[in-house]
Order: sequence, then C-alpha cells, then structure tokens
Amino acid sequence: MVDYQTGFSYILEEKWQSAVESLDKVNRQGHEIRPRLLLPRLAYGKLNRKDKMLVDMDLFVAYAPHAPEAAIARLYLQH
Repeated sequence: MVDYQTGFSYILEEKWQSAVESLDKVNRQGHEIRPRLLLPRLAYGKLNRKDKMLVDMDLFVAYAPHAPEAAIARLYLQH
C-alpha cells in the first residue's frame, strides 16, 4: 500500500518516472488493489510511452470492466 500511495503522490507532483517505478513495484507484488493501479499509469503517456500506457489501459478494463474509470480507459483505447 505504501508503494501505491507513493506512486500516486509522484503523479500529483508530475514526477512521471518515479510514479511508474513505484506503481510497477505494486503490480509485481500482486496486491488486491492492482486493478486500481492501472488507470493512474497515465504517467507512461507523460513519458512518451503510449504503448505501455495503452497496455495498462487494456489490462485495467479486463480486471475492472465495471469500474467507473473503465469508461475513461476505453476512450484512450479507441484512439
């Protein structure tokens, strides 16, 4: 949970690389919050890694198709 909070705070500070690193750590740990982590990975877009961002969006929709944020992820996937 600490890595998730740290990663999210990096997003708020626009420290994109640090955000990606923290959130990747949580994804590797397989926490139950993993589906929620996928949408904040917009940091990849800020690092000009839209390929990775879109993979995360696709995973988010697969893990949490009924989450309110899934609609936002689907919009990114349509472009």
